[in-house]
Amino acid sequence: MEKKHKPHIKAIIFDMDGTIIDSMHLWQLASKKVLENRGITNPPAHYQKEVENILSLKEWALITKQLLGIEDSSNLLVQELKVIVQTHFRASAKYINGFENFHAQITALNIPTGVATNCELQTLAVISSQLQFSNLFGTHVYSFEHAENKPKPDPAVFLHAAKMLGFDPSECLVFEDSLHGFRAAKAAGMMCVAVRNKKNHHLMDEVNHFIDDYAEALKTINHLIISDTQK
Repeated sequence: MEKKHKPHIKAIIFDMDGTIIDSMHLWQLASKKVLENRGITNPPAHYQKEVENILSLKEWALITKQLLGIEDSSNLLVQELKVIVQTHFRASAKYINGFENFHAQITALNIPTGVATNCELQTLAVISSQLQFSNLFGTHVYSFEHAENKPKPDPAVFLHAAKMLGFDPSECLVFEDSLHGFRAAKAAGMMCVAVRNKKNHHLMDEVNHFIDDYAEALKTINHLIISDTQK
């Protein structure tokens, strides 16, 4: 039988929303407020289902207009959502429990890291400043807008992050929490670890490994990581 070789993981790329920051509820609060501003307090179930897996704010706005009959332009809806969500982020953005400790552990192993997200640059800048991303990731914080405006499940933002970090995609490990992210990582040729939650627990066959929290993350991926200090 042919001996299987362990992959040489030399860098880690993190998704942002729901993966390293506790933010999904903030986006939900913001979108709820946009609807309430238009007298919509109880949107139908089919609308809620449609917006669960949106690719971008523009898509959210188009679906919202179409399904809820809102006359305001898509651009107005997007700009209003951005203003509201950025206010929430400034007030209460925080890292997911255990992430900072995990990042310190992999930093001690000399493993470079970066962020690759579907978040637009304007909002990403607010979050990055609030949580001081530069202290953890340096300049390696990338929006899909850095990658030809191609959001996940297109692999472009992951490929861009790998290029900027200076590694082949096959040498990068991705942490993600969404189906679009799982598929983008696979399309990029990267191994993927899912941060499992109530919404994605049934999708674990889409990834290579999964964790329930960051307390178990280092143990889970330790056998995949070959850092410069271990060569």
